Amino acid sequence: MASSRIISRLSWLLPPSLLTLLIVVALIVMFSFPWAASAEVSPLVAYCCQLSVVVVSLASVYFGLKLFRFKRLLPARVFSSKKTYLKWCRFRMVWLMLVSAMALWVASWLEDVSLLWCALLVAVSGFFCLPDDSITFQEP
Repeated sequence: MASSRIISRLSWLLPPSLLTLLIVVALIVMFSFPWAASAEVSPLVAYCCQLSVVVVSLASVYFGLKLFRFKRLLPARVFSSKKTYLKWCRFRMVWLMLVSAMALWVASWLEDVSLLWCALLVAVSGFFCLPDDSITFQEP
């Protein structure tokens, strides 16, 4: 029983761990080798992309951490089944990892270190979005 619980926890921790490791390596590489400013991207496009990544990252972290506190989504905080609860948890984890990967891609495209910090923030917030073992489920 304990080994299946450990394996379950490790399966939830694997995506944010790998993405966090990738972002930390990208940060080390970008700080070690200073990049020349990209000449083909206009400043307006770069600013709009940076602003979009920051806003989407912060909104994703907020809504990811507060997902189960929205009364309209889950009014009683008692779920009908474990399957439904895990589906919402997977959706939240996939969304956070996609936003973090998007921030990583835009950071490498614009060669901007500040966007890597946004990607790292979102990836680390995935560690706080693990399924809760103390949630009660209604039996059918």
